[in-house]
Amino acid sequence: MAASSILPLTVPLGTQVFGPVTAPAGWTKVVFTLDIAGLTSTDLLIESSEDGGTTWQSQAFANGMIPVDPATLLPITTMVFTVLSPDGEPSTLVRATLTNGVVFLSTGGSLVVTCDGVCRCADLC
Repeated sequence: MAASSILPLTVPLGTQVFGPVTAPAGWTKVVFTLDIAGLTSTDLLIESSEDGGTTWQSQAFANGMIPVDPATLLPITTMVFTVLSPDGEPSTLVRATLTNGVVFLSTGGSLVVTCDGVCRCADLC
């Protein structure tokens, strides 16, 4: 498992990058968690790099996310975004990029990369 804790912070207007974390070969799951109370909408991009961060490839994205539960219309205060790669990926750097239109306070969160199911990560078996 590779993990990066996100300490409490003021997330600025614009783009904020979380990570990167070094993911072991065979990783299958990325989970980005962030307290988003006070956020009005955001775009999120999860990327990986196999060349030490020179170039980045998109793994998943969500544009125009509004932190409101569509069923209850109540605010969502914690974002949990999961990306799955069932075949396993090579050793890479992984980062999350949040783009938002307002400054907001966050109590923090985490960026975690794991090997789930069949053990594919040689350094974790």
